[in-house]
Amino acid sequence: MNYKNKYLLKIFFFFFLFFIMAVNIKAGCIDINIASKEDLVRIRHIGESRAEQIIELRKQEVFKSMDDLNRVYGIGPARISDIKEQGLTCFYYKEQLIEDIYSPTEVIKKEPEPEINLFYPEKNQANKKIEIVFSVSGLENSDYDLKISIETEKNISNIYNKKEDRWQSSRYYINNLFSGNSFKETLILKITEENLNFEGEADLIARIRENGKTNYLEYKSKINIVRPENKIELNEDDNIFSKNNTANISQLVFSKNILTGLMVALFSGTAILTIKRKLEKT
Repeated sequence: MNYKNKYLLKIFFFFFLFFIMAVNIKAGCIDINIASKEDLVRIRHIGESRAEQIIELRKQEVFKSMDDLNRVYGIGPARISDIKEQGLTCFYYKEQLIEDIYSPTEVIKKEPEPEINLFYPEKNQANKKIEIVFSVSGLENSDYDLKISIETEKNISNIYNKKEDRWQSSRYYINNLFSGNSFKETLILKITEENLNFEGEADLIARIRENGKTNYLEYKSKINIVRPENKIELNEDDNIFSKNNTANISQLVFSKNILTGLMVALFSGTAILTIKRKLEKT
C-alpha cells in the first residue's frame, strides 16, 4: 500500500470514529475510550477522580471489555456488575483501530539504554572488606572509567585498584578499567580507618564515564554498615599481628617461658632447703 492510500485510509478511519461517536451519543451509550469526563461521571460508580483515571489509562491501553474496568482503582467485580446492569457503557473504540491510525509509517528502532546494577550483602561489617558485584550493559563501544564509593556526608571508603594492585580513595575513578559496551566484575571496598566506628545506612554510589570525559552515568543505592563482631578476625591484609612483628612476638613468648622456668626453679629450691633444715633438726 502506497503512502497516498494509507493517508486516505486514515481519513476514512477518522470519519468512521466520528460516525461511531455520533451513533453512541444518539443511542445514549458512553464509550469508555472516547467519552469526555462529563459523560464518564454519568456511569455508575464513576466519579470525577475515576473519570480522570480512565482518561489517563486509555492513553496507555484501550479498554477492550467491561472486565477491563478493574484497571481503575476502586472498581472490582461487584461494581463492574453494577455498571453492566446500568447498561450505559460501551466499547466501540478498538485497539487495532488506534494502531491503524496512530502507528508511524516507518518503525524507528531505539538503541538500548545503558543499565547499571550493583549486588552486595544486606549487612556489611565496618572492619571487613565489602564485595560489590558491578555490571553494566548498553554502552557505546569505548574505554571507560569507574568510581564506586560509600558515602554519608563525605566519602568513607577505599577501593582496591586491581590494575595497579593498590588501595585508593573511592573519591577517585579507576581509569581505563574496561573497554566495550558491557562489563561485569566483583570490586572490593572497605571502610576507611578513621570511619570504622560508623554504623547505619549510607549511600552506595557508582559512576561510569568514557575515559577522561566529564559526563557520567550514575547509579545510587543504600548500603547498611553494621558494628564489627567481638571476635578477632585475622585477615591476610588486616592481621593484628603483622608479619613485621613476628620476631617480636616470638621474643615475647620466649621471655615468658624463661620467667616461668625461673619461678619454678625458685619454688623448687626453696622447698628443698626447707625439707633439708627439718631433717637436720631431727
